[in-house]
Amino acid sequence: MKNKVPLLLLAALLGPVSPLSHLTAAEPVREDLTKVYEAGRNAFNKGDYVKAKAAFAKVLKAKPGFDLAIIYMAQIRTAEAKWEARPRSQKIAEKSSVSTVTLTKVTLADALEVVRRELEKAGGGAEAGAIALLTDLPAEVLEREVDFSVRNLPMPQFAGIVGFAGGVHLAWHQQGISVTAHPPVLQDDDPAVAATKAMQQAARDKILPSVKMDGASVAEAMAWLNRQITPGTGPLIIGREPLSRRPITLDLRHIPLTEALNSIALVSGMEVSWHPWGAGLSPKTELASTGSSSQDANRKP
Repeated sequence: MKNKVPLLLLAALLGPVSPLSHLTAAEPVREDLTKVYEAGRNAFNKGDYVKAKAAFAKVLKAKPGFDLAIIYMAQIRTAEAKWEARPRSQKIAEKSSVSTVTLTKVTLADALEVVRRELEKAGGGAEAGAIALLTDLPAEVLEREVDFSVRNLPMPQFAGIVGFAGGVHLAWHQQGISVTAHPPVLQDDDPAVAATKAMQQAARDKILPSVKMDGASVAEAMAWLNRQITPGTGPLIIGREPLSRRPITLDLRHIPLTEALNSIALVSGMEVSWHPWGAGLSPKTELASTGSSSQDANRKP
């Protein structure tokens, strides 16, 4: 939501910038304005536009010609306009989460219905506005098996996991949720790209003292890796059916989580892909047939 325009360029276009250095300790009120401005800038950089807007408004009330505050306020108005233009379903999703959802060998059609119901419930129920599920997927796709369990997960990540597990893509639509066979090509400035890179980095930073498996299944290996991560601090490891039946035998020491996951994928003959919620293990042939995305381009860290 941050399409920032280079501040120096905009300042040059708007005219001379009134330097903050004029707000000296000899002028107590202006010194307070400096702190208010810095608080607004920090809030803006964190995406807290409510706090940033209040801070810059206070600065401009006392100093109406302060160009940098004017520029920030213009960017906030642009961000607010983009937010208002988003589908209702997206606004609900970004403010809600799921507590515990376990899907055991259910069809993709049933899993998608769970997403729809969870989103509708988060939005106040059907009385507040029904959430529709829009898809023209063939029956054989909707009959794919989905199998995973998650807890305390933001709604957008939950929807992303269901999409990955079913080999489809979920997107927000004015009427609710749309489901397509192929993911869109994301631009480098898309928030999902930054979130994916952050998740990969968290996995690199997580060092496992020992990884020892003797004939483990892929499901057992994923479950073990997920237990090594404190919930909410690192990637979830999710599998897409059908999982490989090759037994996994490993004995590794002091390696990053990324390397452990790559080793499991190599031994089992599967493929790793990265997403805003974590990492997915998929059959290689299935990934090849469903195309690629910007997340897939960063498959190997």
